[in-house]
Formats: sequence, structure tokens, C-alpha cells
Amino acid sequence: MLQEYKVNINGSKISYYKSGLGEKVVITFHGFGQSGKSFQAFEKALPGYQFYHINLFFHENSYLHPHHRPLSAQHWVELFIAFLTHEKIHFFSLAGFSIGCRLIYNISQKLAHRVKNIILLAPEGKNYSKWYRISVSLFPGLFKYFIFNAGIFFSILGFLKKLRIIDTITAKFACTQMMSRKQRWQVYMTWMNFRLLKPDFNHWFSTMNQNNVTISIFVGKQDKIIPSGNAMFMNERLNKVTLQYMSAGHFNLIKKSAAFYAQNSKM
Repeated sequence: MLQEYKVNINGSKISYYKSGLGEKVVITFHGFGQSGKSFQAFEKALPGYQFYHINLFFHENSYLHPHHRPLSAQHWVELFIAFLTHEKIHFFSLAGFSIGCRLIYNISQKLAHRVKNIILLAPEGKNYSKWYRISVSLFPGLFKYFIFNAGIFFSILGFLKKLRIIDTITAKFACTQMMSRKQRWQVYMTWMNFRLLKPDFNHWFSTMNQNNVTISIFVGKQDKIIPSGNAMFMNERLNKVTLQYMSAGHFNLIKKSAAFYAQNSKM
């Protein structure tokens, strides 16, 4: 059973799990509604590594203090550096899934000289979901109202599904993440407080290329949640990159990608 660790930084708290005894380090960032344990499948695939599985803010016991909200790139980098200092980590690799990838861009740009490899699974990139952009940018007040008035939310979701404006898989995903008030609070807090983590991708590409950072991107062929265009956009602009299309949807991509690494790892 993984043991949870915590580091307190200026009122905020990062909780995480540690596993493995390898000298090389991988730091992981899971997707929405998951926990750091979601990346355990990679431990068997990369036995020579020590893993630090970070719990995203508003997930498990990670806490973002109000004076850090919404989370800016600068504050996030400062918090992450404090975590590295606490654990005495210098060189490391990074792995992220879905919204977890958003937390990788700013720290890898700032600390590129310390990053060995990056694994991006169903990466959020230049194009976010149109529903996300509308919710957090144009109508945040209306978004909050729908979040905490579940009956109205589910009625609108059913209407959009009936009109085929939203597909069945996405509608089902939305329903499973919004069933309880606690889940709806998590959606609202995560979306609203991560909205400033938007990297300058041209700068990020340039920094990754200048520092020869190796990047592996995995996309699920059946993924209806994250558009594959994000991965193609990155693949065309990075020098040391591999793009793998897996026979997977959104929710089994970590497991499928870990199996791929177990057979083909070059990290």
C-alpha cells in the first residue's frame, strides 16, 4: 500500500505518494477525478525509477490556499520548486494525463535543464474543450449556478445530447463526475483555479528543443474527451518527440500506455 506524504508551502499543501527505489525519478500528475495512485501501472513498466505521484489540488489531501487562487504559472512553479527542495530532487522526468499535463508545461519550461523526459497522455494543449472555454472564461457565474443546481445541469445535458451537440461518451463522463455535491465542488474548484495555467506554446517548444528534452505523447484512438489535434500540434513542432496512437479511450489510456512502455521503454 502506498504511503501518503505531505509538504506544506506557504499555506498550500501538496500531498503525494512515493514508490520505487531507483536512482532516477519520475514525477506524475493524474487526471481530473483521479488520484496519484492512478499512475501505479507505470511502476512495473519502469522498474528502475523512483516515483512521486502528485495529487492535484482539490484532489485527495492536496490543498490550495486562497492566496494562491486562481493558480498562476508563477505560483505553481514556486510551489513545485519547494516540493523538489523538500524531497532533495534535482534531475527528474515528468508524466501527466489529461488535465495533469497542464501542470507540466510551466515547470518544464522553467526547469528544462533539470528535466530528462516527459510523457504526455491525452495532453491538454493549445485547444481546450469549447465547453471548458465557455464555462471558465465567458460565463463563470452561470457555470457556478449550473454546478450547484444539479437538476438544471442534467436537464441541459440531456437536451444537448438529444440534439447531438454533445456525444454519448462525453455526456456519460459529465454525469459520472457530477453526481454528488462533493464532485460538483471538485469540478468547479479545479476548472476555475487551473484556468490561468496556459503556457506560451511557442516558447515551450523552443525551450524543449534547445534543451533536447525527450517527449513521448500518447493518444487514445477512441478518446472522445481530449481532442487528438493537441498531440498533432505538438508533434509537428518538437524535435525529440514520439507520438503513439493507442487502441484506447480516455479512461484506459494510462494502463494501455504503461503496457506499451513495459515492452518498448527507452527512458
